[in-house]
Amino acid sequence: MLLFWPKISALCLFAGLSLFTSAHSEHRRRRLTPNTSIISALKEQIASGIENPHFTLAANLNDGGGLFASNQQVEIDVVLTEPSVTQLTSYSIDGGASTPVQTTTKYFVADQSANETFSNFFSILSIDEDKGVVSGLVQKDGKLFNLEQRPGKPTVVTEVNYDPPKDWKCGVLDPSVDTTAVDPTGSDGKGLTQENLGQEHHRHLDDNHVHDDQHHTLNLRGMHQHDVFAEVRNIDPNILRNRRRASTNGNIWSYQVDLYIEVDEALVNNHDPNDAVNMPNTIAYVSALITAASSIYEREVDTHLNVLHIAKTTLYDSQTLAADALDVMHNHYSSQSWHYVDPNTGESPDLHHAILYRGLNGGIAFLGTICSSRWGYGVSSGIQGSLSQLGGEMFWDIMVVMHEIGHNFGAGHTHEGFSPKVDACGNNQCRSLVNGQFVSAGDATIMSYCDTHCPGGDSNVAFTFGGYSNGGDRSDINNWIDNEGVVPFSYEPRRVPKVMYEHVSTRGTCVDPHNVPPVEGFTKFGQGFCLDASNKWYSGFASDDLPLSTTDTYCLEWCSQNLHNDLVAVEINHDNQAASTVCYCSFSGGTVPNNINLSDYTPAAKGYVTYPGVGPITSTDSTTTAVCYQNINYNNTPKPTSFPTEKPTPKPTSKVRETKS
Repeated sequence: MLLFWPKISALCLFAGLSLFTSAHSEHRRRRLTPNTSIISALKEQIASGIENPHFTLAANLNDGGGLFASNQQVEIDVVLTEPSVTQLTSYSIDGGASTPVQTTTKYFVADQSANETFSNFFSILSIDEDKGVVSGLVQKDGKLFNLEQRPGKPTVVTEVNYDPPKDWKCGVLDPSVDTTAVDPTGSDGKGLTQENLGQEHHRHLDDNHVHDDQHHTLNLRGMHQHDVFAEVRNIDPNILRNRRRASTNGNIWSYQVDLYIEVDEALVNNHDPNDAVNMPNTIAYVSALITAASSIYEREVDTHLNVLHIAKTTLYDSQTLAADALDVMHNHYSSQSWHYVDPNTGESPDLHHAILYRGLNGGIAFLGTICSSRWGYGVSSGIQGSLSQLGGEMFWDIMVVMHEIGHNFGAGHTHEGFSPKVDACGNNQCRSLVNGQFVSAGDATIMSYCDTHCPGGDSNVAFTFGGYSNGGDRSDINNWIDNEGVVPFSYEPRRVPKVMYEHVSTRGTCVDPHNVPPVEGFTKFGQGFCLDASNKWYSGFASDDLPLSTTDTYCLEWCSQNLHNDLVAVEINHDNQAASTVCYCSFSGGTVPNNINLSDYTPAAKGYVTYPGVGPITSTDSTTTAVCYQNINYNNTPKPTSFPTEKPTPKPTSKVRETKS
């Protein structure tokens, strides 16, 4: 049987935008003039071994730009980051088998070392290496710009306009509230009507809407930093996971939330009318949306958003409201354990989210439900942007997805989920509660209604939840800093990311970052790091020292010289200073086979351990050059375990987002 993987050729960049000034601060980054090829520069940096390339991209303003004079330039500070869709991500079509995604997508985000505030500095740039085209969106001070660089042409920016949909609504449902006890008049004195998104959904769930305190089968990732190359005989195999990425990664986060993403047929038809089976452009767009969102979550909530699986479905095709779609999702998937276990990593989702092209009058999500297999669900509809025709639609799509997932993280709306209110836009009060000033471009935060309820629309909202931690005890609000771009209009907006952090940080080991092996084979000696002549060997870890030197390949030749049936993995540690290579060997079956003599090989294997039969093959430490495992002996099916009781997070009562008249 032949398997085909979608090839994603576009590279995406996420960036911060700043005006060109002669006093631009010094950073360890390369400045690219408008006439310098961004693609060539990126390739050069990666080829030279730079792990997280930093660039300052300069662009000319096209004639007619509103913010800058035509003779000025724009500068964008960027740094390479971890994508949300990787080769560990899989996809499926209409309930079919999971297939691994093959992607070469790379991303840049706003360089945090270059700016103190990021509310007005955000961009997404798509790089098509085949066509040599760089294009995307840039937000500056509430204005939206299109950036483009074509072969032989300079980098330019042009202002574009976009207004959010007038009929868009957002519903927030609190699973800790018994809906049969909800006051039918509502806390604001307004009766709940058939047009109210939350009311319709509540009635559907009344029969079984009882909050439980133990509603997630925790994945128990990375409780200790051990793996199969450690002394594992007396260690529970379920905790043999790495909690953090390699220490060389410049984008370290404390938590990772794995997403199960559903897309509807209309979204696939929009992006992949000629390849709905492999849907490469759909996968690329999901990757762009979630990576864009993740750049803010990492910055402000210390959490990376990782896409575990992308499923094309027709489940919601007959629904006309977002609340009804969430109802269908909940009834179909909600259970005491997650409905999906990744066949390659053994991981389950932490949240389930539908990204739908069809407009269902808004989005809706359960409040504060990370790691809950019963309530960890949400819907974003009307997602109609694309990478091929970049415009304001994609800007809106990113905002919607960030907003709805923000509810799952425990954030309510800024006009009703916090006391005192952050702003009152959702109450049709578009003036600041701090100084009475009318809302203007970039004044409001992601969880506000200032885009749909006030003049100025989408330009009112900045790409921030409201602030970030400055270190110390994060339970202390004094250790959080307001994003200066949204104050003084927003009142103490740092409270929003603090609530989100408090929720995710209390979810236990289910949100620990994990480092698991990819499922694809790699090339032979000299080009990769695993012997793969017969597609038997795969990689679990690789450092920047690759491709391997001739000495390094001795460890892999050990496998080919005398391949033992119980050999699971080989770890290679190469010390450049000592000019030495050490091999570690891992065997399945619980004991080391009696017919193995490690000294027979050159260089001799230094040690060996037994593989417990579950969990990813990872590295012993950050000096590891590579880890290779043999697919036939690698069992990644998690074993049953007991789970701690999940403590519910205090949450506001159910909310419904109204439209602007």
